[in-house]
Amino acid sequence: MRQGRIDPLSEVLGKLLREMPSGERIAESMALAHWADAVGPAAAAASRAVRIRDGVLTVETRSTVWSQELSLHRQRLLDELNDRLGRPLVRQIVFRVGSTRRQAS
Repeated sequence: MRQGRIDPLSEVLGKLLREMPSGERIAESMALAHWADAVGPAAAAASRAVRIRDGVLTVETRSTVWSQELSLHRQRLLDELNDRLGRPLVRQIVFRVGSTRRQAS
């Protein structure tokens, strides 16, 4: 809190994540949650972000056509995800054909 002002929750959480030992990995994993919003409804229905490790996001797509289409937009998607994350945590996106079904929790 700064001089009678309450800091936005996103700022507080961002600061907390930067200070935590595992904070970078937690912040990085938020890319999975932001994938659908970053690509839009049609692409989200045909793809699924499955994992991120060391800045490399792996995305499974319904078909090679979707992998190609998303590959053409790779830089825009990287920029969009990193904007949503508030810092450049995703360095690369790898597309592969696989199951786009959501895992049961």
